[in-house]
Amino acid sequence: MEQMAEKEIAGILTIKNPWQAQLTVFEHKNWQRDFIENLNDLILEKRLMTSDINLDEFQLLNTPMMVDFKYHQEGNPPSSASEKVFVIIMLIMMLIGVLMSFSYIFISVTSEKQLRVTEQVISAISPQNWIDGKLIGLTAMSLKSVITSSVSVVLGMLVYAKFTNTPSLFHGFEGSLLMFGLIGCFGFLGLLFWNCFMVAVAAMVEDPNTSTKTPVMMLPILAVALAFFAISEPNNIVVQILSLLPITSMRVMPVRMVMSTVPEWQIILSLVILIVAVTWTRKFASKVFRLSMLMYGKEPEWREAWRWIRQS
Repeated sequence: MEQMAEKEIAGILTIKNPWQAQLTVFEHKNWQRDFIENLNDLILEKRLMTSDINLDEFQLLNTPMMVDFKYHQEGNPPSSASEKVFVIIMLIMMLIGVLMSFSYIFISVTSEKQLRVTEQVISAISPQNWIDGKLIGLTAMSLKSVITSSVSVVLGMLVYAKFTNTPSLFHGFEGSLLMFGLIGCFGFLGLLFWNCFMVAVAAMVEDPNTSTKTPVMMLPILAVALAFFAISEPNNIVVQILSLLPITSMRVMPVRMVMSTVPEWQIILSLVILIVAVTWTRKFASKVFRLSMLMYGKEPEWREAWRWIRQS
């Protein structure tokens, strides 16, 4: 103990019996865990020697059984790494498209409201036509940026794999034209849904720098976070519900289609709900836009916007 106090020895090992020992140390150190493992290996060799079993025979007896999984032809085998890479890139591109649309919409709508040319524009065209024009133009601009970014990322990954003689991250990924078409439909409709919603929110904003409604832009990020849960559990009941809700189906349903086999009725139902949500949100945005753009000096509250919709 005196030597341990002087740091001359690291510890004292006391063997009480073949199954119990005590290690006295001055303080906790990382080497102690490795020491216990080595001690157990040594004790195992001693026990094998007394049992007339050599180490090779023991290792053979202790060899675990190798189990090779084979999945049913209609089952859901685990997703490959290439599918996960494709899903992550897809979610990032969708998020980029939505965030870019939001920035365009806020700049466009709030600047027109601050320039006070709204009365002249509304007197010339209907608010619905004004909304539709913004949705078409800004959505098309966002889609162009998303497509350009996606092509650049894919080409960059393929070129890197070619010059480094390594398998591409998309190697082994099997996707049909129908799947890509459905993913495009969900992405386009989801982008329209969020754009309609954000046009209404932007019309209610008096000053983007001081408004309390700008945190609403975090909602799509929350939807992306929920979509990442679908990567590991694509057939979970909660994930199935999220794939039907219009606020999350844009991202969750494409993830499910890539990572597992989704019943056709769920895909059709999700598309129908999303189309209905886009139609309703478009009308909602027009009514809120018509009244909010003519208000100055005061931002309408959410309950006021809901009252306008019910009264109209």
